[in-house]
Amino acid sequence: MTCCNLKSVSGLCFLFTFCGLLIGQTERTYLTGTVTDPQGNRIPRVQVVAVEDATGLKRQTESTSQGTYQLADLPPGLFTIQFSKSGFSVLRANQIRQIVGKTGTLNVALQLAGKKEEMDVIE
Repeated sequence: MTCCNLKSVSGLCFLFTFCGLLIGQTERTYLTGTVTDPQGNRIPRVQVVAVEDATGLKRQTESTSQGTYQLADLPPGLFTIQFSKSGFSVLRANQIRQIVGKTGTLNVALQLAGKKEEMDVIE
């Protein structure tokens, strides 16, 4: 193979590899955080539900034994995130913006049962 043909083949290999990487990219985001009680103790097994405001798409998970959670595979957009567990008031976080390529963090403190709490996040 001549020098010029080798450069052409190398260039094509790079182009196909780069295009393959671009096709493999997805427009998804993650949201993570920690759920605590009023004293700062982590709360396990909290139900975490994310609903995309524009489409109604719903994703849900449960906090781990360490009180952490992760919502994966969220499309970019605005979400309402609800946290609930028996013995605690439901907390709803409104207007949580998820951006492609960024992992959002939302740490919350649940109040003892009897109070309803909502918070608007302004970015």
